[in-house]
Amino acid sequence: MILIFRNWLILVFRSHMRVHCQDFAFNSVNFAGTMHLISSTQLRRMIEEAGWQIVHWRNRREESMPSLRVWHKRLAEIPREDDLHLETLRSFCSRVCQCEKEWAENNPLIEVVAV
Repeated sequence: MILIFRNWLILVFRSHMRVHCQDFAFNSVNFAGTMHLISSTQLRRMIEEAGWQIVHWRNRREESMPSLRVWHKRLAEIPREDDLHLETLRSFCSRVCQCEKEWAENNPLIEVVAV
């Protein structure tokens, strides 16, 4: 991943990202093995080691939680299917909505701008 950040540095002068992180279970894999998560500390280190200077860093998780509640509500209206991705998202939303505050505190959505 550091190589990707280094290559971006050659091609662009500014990078703006929102990255889902997981600060309580490092190097975790979610969504049926399709989404690899790192901690916000690892994200910061990788960006800086690649030569980028971070000019903005903010956890936007709180602002994203209403969307998760809407997904949970709408997914509950859809009959269960034999669709792995849909059922994985349904299970994820259900699990998170049972412990929203704790989940949000441990899973930051980092907005970062680097130059």
